[in-house]
Parts: sequence; structure tokens; C-alpha cells
Amino acid sequence: MPIFPLKTPDLHYFLISFDARGKELPETDGSVGQQWMSVELQARLRRTTNPVSDIFLVCHGWNTSATAAHNSYVRWMSAMADDNADVARAGAEGRHFNPLLIGVQWPSKFGDIGGAALPADVIATALDSGGGANGGDAHAAAVDAQASALAAGLDNDDAARLAADPAAAAALKTLAAAAVVPAEVQQLLDAAGEVASAASKSGVQGSGRVAAAAPALGSAVPATAPAASGGAPVAAPASTLPSATLDALAAVAEALEPLSEDEDGGATGGPDVHGRAEAAFRLEATAAMGTAPDASATAAAATADSGGLLFAPLRLLLRPFSDVVFAAFQRRAAHLGRTAVHDLLADLMAAAGHRATDGSARFHAVGHSLGAHMVSGAALGRRGGRSALPARLHSAALIQAAVPAAAFRPGGAYRRLVEGGPDRPVAGPVVLTHSATDRALSSYALLYGPPLGAVGADADLGPTVASRRALMVDAKQAYTLAPEELVSVDAGAFVDEGAGGVWDVVGSHMDITDDPVSHLVWEAVLTVVPVDAYAATGGRGVLSAGGPAGGGHGGGLGAAAGGVAASVSHGISNAVGGVGAAVGATGRAAKGTVDAVSGAVGAVAGAGWRALRWALPPY
Repeated sequence: MPIFPLKTPDLHYFLISFDARGKELPETDGSVGQQWMSVELQARLRRTTNPVSDIFLVCHGWNTSATAAHNSYVRWMSAMADDNADVARAGAEGRHFNPLLIGVQWPSKFGDIGGAALPADVIATALDSGGGANGGDAHAAAVDAQASALAAGLDNDDAARLAADPAAAAALKTLAAAAVVPAEVQQLLDAAGEVASAASKSGVQGSGRVAAAAPALGSAVPATAPAASGGAPVAAPASTLPSATLDALAAVAEALEPLSEDEDGGATGGPDVHGRAEAAFRLEATAAMGTAPDASATAAAATADSGGLLFAPLRLLLRPFSDVVFAAFQRRAAHLGRTAVHDLLADLMAAAGHRATDGSARFHAVGHSLGAHMVSGAALGRRGGRSALPARLHSAALIQAAVPAAAFRPGGAYRRLVEGGPDRPVAGPVVLTHSATDRALSSYALLYGPPLGAVGADADLGPTVASRRALMVDAKQAYTLAPEELVSVDAGAFVDEGAGGVWDVVGSHMDITDDPVSHLVWEAVLTVVPVDAYAATGGRGVLSAGGPAGGGHGGGLGAAAGGVAASVSHGISNAVGGVGAAVGATGRAAKGTVDAVSGAVGAVAGAGWRALRWALPPY
């Protein structure tokens, strides 16, 4: 059902879904009068009785199924609506307040990677087999099973896309062979040994944590693409991964999201699959120093036969494979934002008519983690093209954004989002949170450059950007936000709780449900903006508002305090490295995370569970 009640009486939110290419998915359960949610939303915006005053568009991050997206939206929107003091401010002094709450669901799921761990007897048989006929059969069966297991972590559409692409299907088998065929396993282990040896000589100690790998990677980490950073990329190091493995990873990336750097706006670090795969492999090899099995296929077979630690070949393979998938989804988020979600916003603004340009229907966008790419792209529109928006957004909030900080610098992909002047797509403030305890974004930084959610925006972005920094010190502090301002808020005092322990690779990335964060979003929503500031200079024009749309669910969708919920879109269940559900042996889930990859590691338990979680990028 695409219309969901929240715990606040008469308050609902609307879920709209897109496929990987930006096509809206039809509603088939009969809960809306039309087949398309976008048509239902436009009809509600045309109503003249108790008209909508505030439209909240929220976007989740990666590794989030439709169910997880729904759960996170309910949690976040309910939390915003529970902020009674700010809700009261929204309707104070006779101000009309009737919110329309919209959650965007997009294909980003990569959570059931636990299936990548084949039964120990299958692995051991394949690795112990010789080169005869029986050995070849065992190898082929194991390769087929491993390839299927790698694809099983994706949602159905993405898995089907790989299966239907001959090059991608062959690439999956190449990657699978690297984990189960003795000669190829040995190549992978030898490559890891080279990395570990070099790291050891440089004084790095393997501890299983991201921080341990950073010094060893050094300049080997690919630079952010010029379009996002404004600078030239650093040359990639000499490859240690077998060339067949690198080519296979590139083929998978192309099949999942065939976008060029120009098409995604340069916001995602560019298409250097080989360089990032190499860096991800080095990261895992270095972090595993002192904890991996002996560097031989025979030892790997024995480890698999014993049913012990998730064996080294698969663990070493999963890190670059999962990063390839993450990078594809990062490009997807940026692309869908600039196309499908931008067009949705344009249609909603057109349906609101003159109310969108006179400030009586205000639009707010909120994104968490990779959802910040989608929000930024939606506000800006197609790369190098004319914005279709007839009005400017009132506010935007980027919560623990997995977006390179360089994106706001001169020449950056999202520079225009924060630059002052009539072309700025947000009339009011753009706010963002960052926290030093967000370990997920520390890992992101190793491959894509420092992200906004870890370091915030630069204090000085040039004379055309009104940028400042603030410190979150109180749940209800006054930020005194101004129109066309960018404010980076150090939320480390509140966005500070994770599962803890050496295996916690997410840290406080999901700790964003507390009052101080929702209050910051409210502060942006309630910032006073001049009435004449909403009309866009380059939009497509405003359509006349139509008559009231009949019927529908959601009656009091905005009444009074009921509402608000500007949900900080979360990538909330993008508990990416499997975070969220029991952190290994600790069993303590990261606060606020509900959907982490709970079934993510199937039968792999104990140390194997922790090792697999480490193999997934936790952005």
C-alpha cells in the first residue's frame, strides 16, 4: 500500500517508487484512485480546500529494500511530527500548515550478501580437487554456485539485469572462480600477500579496522574526479589484483549502472572502476593483516573444510565487489535525482500553480547518506541542461551525506546548490550535519575523498557562497538561519552512538533520530523567506492550479500540529556493512538502525560474520 498512516492521528505519508532507469512504478493495490502515485500527489496539490502548505520530499540511502525504506520513513516522519514545540511554531499566529509527506523509494538493495558464503563442504571440495574430470566438475559447480550467490545480494531487477547481460554473467563467473578455483585463489592470496608485505614494511599494523588501512593506502586511493573536486586525479598505483578480476569488476559496474562521469554530473568520483577496486582490495588486505589464514589455496581449503572464519579468498573478493556495487548505486542516486526526482518535483510544483511561486506551497527536500546525492541532483536538474523547476525549494537538509565535500567547491558537481544568486535552486537555507564518529563515512573517504557528512562543507567557499559552520550543543538551540545560506553543523555531540567495538564499521552514521537533528531540519523549514524569492528564473513556467481532486485517503493529512514530518530521509536502513543487527558477538545494534543486513550473512557466524561485514562498504 503506497499510502501509510503515521502514529500521529490523521497523518499519512505517500511512497513513490522508481526503477533503476527512473521509470515510476505503478501502484496496483487499489489504494489510490490512479495507477500512478505521481498523479495522486498532483491531484492533492490542486485542491483548494485546506490546501497543502508544505511538501516534504525525502530520499533514503543505499542498501535499502522497499520494506526498509518504508520502516525508516515511518520512524523519521513520526519523530519529526513528535517535535511538538516546532510543530506548534509551524502553525503559530494563524499560519496555515497542512503538510504533504512523500518518501522516494529507489533500487539500492545490496543486503543479502550472506548468500555469498557457500557451504564449507562445497568450497573445500572445489579447492581440494585436482585437475581431472571430477575436479573440473567440482570447480564448475562451485563457480556456478558462487556466481549465483554474488548476484543474490542484489534486488531482483539488478540480478536479472546481470543475468541477461552476457558480459556481466561471464564476469560474475570470473569473480566466482577467484574464490573457489585453486589456481585463481592462489593468485588472489599472492596479491594480498604483496599488499600486506608492503604495508608491514611501512609500519602499519593490521587490526581489522578502517583506520589501520588508511596509512598503507596513501596516494593509492583514487582521487575524486576533476568534475567533483576541481583538481586532477592522482595516478592509480600499479595493480596487484589479477587483470581478469579487474576487468570482470568493470563489466559488472557497466551492467549495473552504465553512466559516464558526465552523465552523473561528476558527483560520484568518476568511473575509475579499476582504481577503486584496487584500492578496496588493498584496504581489505591491509586490514586483515595478522588475522587472515595462511596465504595458500591449501590452507584456504582447510579453513573452509573446518567451517571456520569466512575464508580469505572470498573476503578479499567481496570488498572490491561490494564497492563496485556501491559505486554503481552512488551513480544511480545522482542520476535519478537529476532526472526522475527532478521531473517529479517539477510536476508537483506545476500542480501547485501560483502557490509554488508565491510561497504558500513550500517545498523541502531532505536526504540521508546517498539520499543527499538524490536531493542535490533533484534540485539542480540535468547536467548542462535547463532546470524544469518553475519554483525554488524553500529548504534542503543533507544528513550525514555520503557526498564528496569537493562537490560544493568551484567547479564541483553541486556547486550551484549553494551558490548565491537567482540560479540557486533553494531560496532558503541548505543545512547539513557532520560527525567525526561516523565510521561509515571514514571508510567512504578512503575511496571517494572526504565527504560532507564527515568533515562538513568548507568554511570559505568563495565570495558567492554564504557559508558558515555551527556547533550542535542543545536539542532546541536557535540557529538563526538565513535565506540562501549554507550551514554545516557539527553534530558530533549528538550523532555519536554506534555499536562500538573493533567491528563497528558504521559508527554513528545511523544515530540521527534524536531531537537535535529533527530540530535542525525544522529550523530550516521555519526560516522566513521573502515571498518574491520563490519564483525560478529558468523554469518551465507555472500551470494554473486545478480544482479540488475528489476522494482520496489522508483526510487530515495536515491538520494542525499533526503534521509535520519532514523526515530526514535516511539511508537509515542502509545499514550497509551489515550494521544494525547484532554487531558480531556484541549483539548491540547501532541506535536507530532497523534493517541492517540482518539476514546478510546466512549461515556464517561468529568470526565469519564479522569478517563478511568488514568486506562490505558501510556507507
